[in-house]
Amino acid sequence: MNIKVKEIENKLEKESVSREVLYDLQEWFGMPESTEEYIQDSQEKPFLACYINDKLVGFIVLNATSKDCAEIFVMGIKRNSIEWELARYLTKHTKLWQGRWVTHTHR
Repeated sequence: MNIKVKEIENKLEKESVSREVLYDLQEWFGMPESTEEYIQDSQEKPFLACYINDKLVGFIVLNATSKDCAEIFVMGIKRNSIEWELARYLTKHTKLWQGRWVTHTHR
């Protein structure tokens, strides 16, 4: 199994990734208006996507809350991928990028 985490900068790609994952999770993101708001707002924020064997399985988006801190804005792992503990993997990977993102966001 080849797990890859990739930073996404292109807004259309962010929209595509977040839409694919969030609409796979309608039990948790059941209000279409709120889901669309997450998708649109994610386009302006730091964004990581996770792939297994080149297939999209999840993403995480950060929101800088100050010049020194960020929080998870939205995160999703496709239903058929949850058992691989990808949420933990993505969160750990995000910590490595957090400092760079927070600094970049508050220049």
